Amino acid sequence: MAPGLGAAADLVERARQREWLQAVGRSRGSDFWSAADRAAAWLAERGQPALELRAKIDSSRYGGARAEDDAVRRELVARLERSLPPPASTRPLRVVAIGLALFGIVIGIAFLPRGGDPRGTLRLRAADESARAGNLDRARSGWRSLWNDGSRASALAARLAWAEMASGAVGPAAVWVVRGTHGEPRDPAIGWVAGQVRESGGLTGLIAPHLPVRRLEWALLALILGTAGALALPRRRLAGVLLAGALACALIRPLEDFAAGRVARAVVQSAVRLDGTDVELEPGELVTLRAHDGARARVSAGHGVEGWVPASALQLAGLAP
Repeated sequence: MAPGLGAAADLVERARQREWLQAVGRSRGSDFWSAADRAAAWLAERGQPALELRAKIDSSRYGGARAEDDAVRRELVARLERSLPPPASTRPLRVVAIGLALFGIVIGIAFLPRGGDPRGTLRLRAADESARAGNLDRARSGWRSLWNDGSRASALAARLAWAEMASGAVGPAAVWVVRGTHGEPRDPAIGWVAGQVRESGGLTGLIAPHLPVRRLEWALLALILGTAGALALPRRRLAGVLLAGALACALIRPLEDFAAGRVARAVVQSAVRLDGTDVELEPGELVTLRAHDGARARVSAGHGVEGWVPASALQLAGLAP
């Protein structure tokens, strides 16, 4: 029997059990003996030994014998209550659902947008004003100082990438774009400057480290799925799917960060040929660092394309400056 049909049949049997319990418990006189006879027949259909009980009921209904209806009622109610196993407890799933819902709330609060240090905001505005005034070196210095002091906003990385592009430095600009992709996805500033770098031939081989969903959106989705899973009980299969989805939403961003941190990505800063191949790497192209041997680095530039290049021709694209 299909799982859904089995669950439906169980609900029908439990409804009949409740019906017989109410009929036997509330009726009196001849109505009681009639209900008792039908309830005993139902027990027999389910394979319950009820011959002695049915004989006692028949002798009272048809043979004129006097039987204590309360004693028969107690025995019949006890057998009806034992006729079906107790329903499976949904408490563990409810506890898990509530826990995930609370976890989603905590994540949501943790990743709510917050105002930064006012001093940092003033420094950023000063650097932006320098850029508008045409003093690009001073603007770059101010933005880079903020980055070195711990700011990792994608919009700040986009400013630094734009400053490098304004100087015609495709390689350094690509490095800042890659750093910016480690922040919140779908940042419009990074998206715009990445397009400029691509038009100049950079960012070949760039793979986004995250799905296009922001931290707060993952947290809200985990909260919604966790709450829905709690409300879906006792539909265990649906609740399990919803709770598994909530757990996945809570874990996917940390797992993405962990996976991205295990791959050393570098950006080519000057045109260089892979040792032993005919492959020419261009400034702004992304490669995967496989090994480092003093002045040389072994890199992978695609499936089956691997070789040694001068380490000076590369710059790591991690978050550190």
